[in-house]
Amino acid sequence: MELPSGCICCSLKINFYDALEKIIGEIKPDNIIIEPTGLGQLSEILKILNEEKFRKNCKVESVITIVDGENYLEQNEVFGEFFKDQIINANNLFISKTNKIEQDQLDRIVISLREINKKSYITHKNFIDLSLEELDRSLKSKRIENTDILNKNSLNDFLSEKEMKELKEFTSISFYIDNIFSKEKLLKKLKSLKNIEFGEVYRAKGILQGNNNTLEFNYVGCKFTVMESDLKSSNKICVIGKKLNTNKIKLLFKGMKRGKKIERKN
Repeated sequence: MELPSGCICCSLKINFYDALEKIIGEIKPDNIIIEPTGLGQLSEILKILNEEKFRKNCKVESVITIVDGENYLEQNEVFGEFFKDQIINANNLFISKTNKIEQDQLDRIVISLREINKKSYITHKNFIDLSLEELDRSLKSKRIENTDILNKNSLNDFLSEKEMKELKEFTSISFYIDNIFSKEKLLKKLKSLKNIEFGEVYRAKGILQGNNNTLEFNYVGCKFTVMESDLKSSNKICVIGKKLNTNKIKLLFKGMKRGKKIERKN
């Protein structure tokens, strides 16, 4: 079930609530996997799941946070308040990309995670090397009662009043565009997102139509990548940040309309 725009933790709490209620009431699945944006507030999702309507119909079996081992230490300086919220409220922490980092960097990551969450199960073994038994054991290392899903260590213990205020200032936007992009032009537009006129852009992603292919882009903390993708183009762009200028961001991504031909005059 697709949520129309934004992310669960910013503008879509009502949409998420309604979607979850419909899934439980009409589809009645055995399991539900909720995967919010990487800059989502896990605590807000858990608060919704702790409401009586959901408590009596389902049980939270595992709360998982995947930590990007390759970029965590660097990005923690930019997204610290989001990372802390996701780490402190998880009962399972998976450190990914450990095959790309040195042992010293892995040790520093584990120390950082333990400073925030002293009880969670931490897995830093390469995912591909995990057996099904190991994966199942780590995911179900601690069964969670909904009444206890919020970590007893309050996030206030780790964030200053200023950081808590900044956490609440984040907003998200998403929109569809019927445009065609070349990789070069898309890279140029992403570079422009650093300009303050668009607001403070912290995260953006999209799967767009290229000239003869599909292009997928990721933008994190002023760093960005564009690559060819096998996924079907959704022509949707999602942006997360502070004081976002929606109109200017939409205008930035104007491109060549589908089917429009450019004729060269002799």
